[in-house]
Amino acid sequence: MSVIHDQKYLELLQDLLDTGERKSNRTGIDTIGLLGYQMKFDLQEGFPLLTSKKLPLRWIFEELRWFLSGSVDVRDLQAAKVDIWDEWATERHNGPQGRAWWNMGPIYSHQWRNFGATSLRYIDFPAYYAAMAEQGCAISDLKYEDKNRTIVGYANDGFDQISRLQEQFRGKSASRRLILSGWNPADADIVALPPCHTFSQWSVTPTPDGHRLDCHLFQRSADVFLGVPFNIASYALLTHMFARVCGLYPGTFTHTFHDVHIYENHVDQVKEQISRTPPESPTVKVEADENTNIWNLSWDQIKLSNYNPLAKIKAEVAV
Repeated sequence: MSVIHDQKYLELLQDLLDTGERKSNRTGIDTIGLLGYQMKFDLQEGFPLLTSKKLPLRWIFEELRWFLSGSVDVRDLQAAKVDIWDEWATERHNGPQGRAWWNMGPIYSHQWRNFGATSLRYIDFPAYYAAMAEQGCAISDLKYEDKNRTIVGYANDGFDQISRLQEQFRGKSASRRLILSGWNPADADIVALPPCHTFSQWSVTPTPDGHRLDCHLFQRSADVFLGVPFNIASYALLTHMFARVCGLYPGTFTHTFHDVHIYENHVDQVKEQISRTPPESPTVKVEADENTNIWNLSWDQIKLSNYNPLAKIKAEVAV
């Protein structure tokens, strides 16, 4: 394997430095960005885990497993010794919505596994709780300020997008409606961090080698130095995982951006990474039976080979 997927990513970094426009934003740290960009990775030609700087695939997998579990409790992620959401796990981010510091609100996990669930905000808490309990519905993380008002809480009555996709993939669906949405307008302003990778569309295609699974991700906002390397690897890994448990094989991962940017305090790190000559891309294999539910996969079933990256490059996240 001699493919170096980093080349496409490094070209994006260079394009941002050469032609990006400076903008202010909510973080107080200006960005240098472009509107509209796309990269495509052939997953049969190596796994796109960057080698121009070291990335922790276990962290990427554990975050993905957290999303797939449906949990919005950051302590579940912390239990796996992953701290990448800790900057948003604070009273400042969650307190105004009445949530405990550890409750991230209706983030990816919630949207993927419980989309459109009945919200218990600003309604008669005792009456609703009693009615839902009678129906046998689970209600998570209930908290209220007084007897007539609840600030957070969702019934377990939403749509499970992951289960549906897994069912469709196993049925070798040729539908053009294989969609995974992380964006719910009703929830976008009440989460600790609104979804950045908002929408993915999937395709199952019959080929002489079997059925190929392709993924196309749309990302509304992209921190290219810190976030995008994780996003690339995460959705590429998700494609491998779905393919393995559904009797498919991974094809391409296409990554489309709207607002793609680097922060001005990352410029030196970006230049350092561009100056490097990256080693070849690694490979990954998911060891699991086809009847395994994707949310039950564990880290020891993810086998990464030939990963020999250059040293990691540290940078501060803009919150």
